Amino acid sequence: MGRLKREMAQIHRRKLRKAREQVRMFSAGKLKASRLNRIARKILHKRLKAGFQLPAQTVKGSPQTPQQPSGGVA
Repeated sequence: MGRLKREMAQIHRRKLRKAREQVRMFSAGKLKASRLNRIARKILHKRLKAGFQLPAQTVKGSPQTPQQPSGGVA
């Protein structure tokens, strides 16, 4: 039973290490949000709730221009 517990702990640590690396890469802008694994998304969500600010270059969005109504019938 001890060996199984040790192996499960190793797997868990490995997953956490990989997730933290993914969060670092996401913060650096080298990884898309859709490519984050489940644990990395959970870590990132906790950080955002705690007040973590993402770098400006990470969040890329086009400025939304308001749509002008054409006045015609759709």
